[in-house]
Amino acid sequence: MSAFSLDTNVLIYAIDPSQGEKHKAAQALLGRALNDAWPIALQVLGEFYNTTTRKNVLTRTDAARTDRKSVV
Repeated sequence: MSAFSLDTNVLIYAIDPSQGEKHKAAQALLGRALNDAWPIALQVLGEFYNTTTRKNVLTRTDAARTDRKSVV
């Protein structure tokens, strides 16, 4: 079992190229997390959806459809 889990901010930075270095770091970390099968809590996914739709980063449809291929 992994000792790591991802935070909501990592997911948000990973999809937002306007965040510059944070975006690059988040994409690298998310890529590692996906390769090593780190868990992502359901609460984090809910926070990701809520934050990205509330701040108009993504539409509701896009936020719901976000997957590994669209982030990394």
